[in-house]
Amino acid sequence: MDDLLQEMINPAPAQHDRPRRRRLWTTVVVVGLAAVGVTSLTTSALFSDQEKSGSTITTGSLDLKADDSLTFSVPFDNMLPGAQVVSPVTLKNDGSLAFEYAVSVDATSTSSGNADPSLGNGDDPGTGDLPDQLHLDLYSVTSTSACTLNGVSAKTPLGSSSGAWGITGERIVGGATAGATGNRTLDATEDEVLCARVSFATAAGNEYQNTAAKVTLTFDAMQLPFNPSQPDTSQR
Repeated sequence: MDDLLQEMINPAPAQHDRPRRRRLWTTVVVVGLAAVGVTSLTTSALFSDQEKSGSTITTGSLDLKADDSLTFSVPFDNMLPGAQVVSPVTLKNDGSLAFEYAVSVDATSTSSGNADPSLGNGDDPGTGDLPDQLHLDLYSVTSTSACTLNGVSAKTPLGSSSGAWGITGERIVGGATAGATGNRTLDATEDEVLCARVSFATAAGNEYQNTAAKVTLTFDAMQLPFNPSQPDTSQR
């Protein structure tokens, strides 16, 4: 009796409503998942962009070229005491940077004449060390054609061998480091013509007859110190 009353108060749902309720819950679940998918798509698929800026750093180079024209010709081959001869040499900056340079000079005796004194034909080499009786002055000139005895006679030399006579290995222009007093500056792609004058001592004795010497100029290029306040003149 109690069961009958309870069924009348709260009757059981009809059988045909159960599939409908299951479809409703399924729809709710599908719609919920779809909402999650839309939310995920909205929050993760953002447009993006990226830019980069850079520059290549390239170092410069020092490249000093000196031609091989330093040759003292006639009357050097028959040079008399008191005589002077000149020879030009051209320096060129083939690098990309301006630089300073210094100059050194040296002279060594070389063989000359006939080494057999028994021939007695006047060609016997002398016993004197010819560099002891030489003096070198170095000048800056406008061109190789300006390297003449008259062309440098009134000029002040850039440097000279020390002492009245005698050429030994020494620096005659500038110093051993950049910024040293007397260093010469040569910009990139520029050149400079120097003129070397060699003098032979008037008082040289017979022991210097038929002697010879090789005179060598050495040029040392050095990087200019970086100065941010100065304009860059190395690129032209």
